[in-house]
Amino acid sequence: METPAVHLDETGRLNVLGNPARTNPQPLSNLNILLVEDHPDTLRLMSLLLGKLNHRITTAICVSQALDAAAAQDFDLLISDVGLPDGTGLELMKELLSRRSLKGIALTGYAWKRTSGKRRRRASRST
Repeated sequence: METPAVHLDETGRLNVLGNPARTNPQPLSNLNILLVEDHPDTLRLMSLLLGKLNHRITTAICVSQALDAAAAQDFDLLISDVGLPDGTGLELMKELLSRRSLKGIALTGYAWKRTSGKRRRRASRST
């Protein structure tokens, strides 16, 4: 299974690029994805990008919402933030994997937050 490349051009238009090494590129599409993210802007952007790739997206902002969604339908892929208000994305993945086979991607902004804090502290010392 190959993942298509995505490019955001200078006008803000999202372009899905095939793999030039393949003679007959067939981008992955039409997956039923459960996207779990508690940061509203990140959730909105990821939903938009995945929708542009022709995937069906169901969103949740916490573990309990994700479990409810997974009880109502089957998903091909789980994409989850690691740090959620009522648990972790890893706990969620373990729970859903105990129910059925499922591919998952765990995301975190933890390193970014740490790095951003260091930059802010350095900037405040230099002023």
